[in-house]
Amino acid sequence: MVEAVLGTLKLTRQFNMRSKFITSLSLMVMTPFMVSACANEGYGTKEESVSVSVAKSATSSHSVMDEPVNFSTPAAVKKSLQQIQQQAGEDEALELDEALQYLLYYDMSVGHNEQALHKKLDGKTPNQIIALAKAHS
Repeated sequence: MVEAVLGTLKLTRQFNMRSKFITSLSLMVMTPFMVSACANEGYGTKEESVSVSVAKSATSSHSVMDEPVNFSTPAAVKKSLQQIQQQAGEDEALELDEALQYLLYYDMSVGHNEQALHKKLDGKTPNQIIALAKAHS
């Protein structure tokens, strides 16, 4: 029974990580075409400015995702993760948490040891940690 639950949890996390990646990739690829199409169809500058402001806010909200996470002490880890949640938002914080949990359980080099995982990840950015988890899946 426990193995079935863990298997379901693993599949759910893998699906969530993959679907978020595919959605993000789709948005990155399609946005320039959509903005270009709107500009060519004669839509007003209001819509164009909304697209630009959305792109700017997305860029600024992801800046914390490119800053190294401090895994040196448990207090530093907690503080770093709280900053990420506040600055990047719930979705990115959840994706990072899922990546950390995945690596803790499936990265054999850390052997389910949280301290070993923190030592391995110290100085890596949230985006690097998420990419590492995706590479392991």
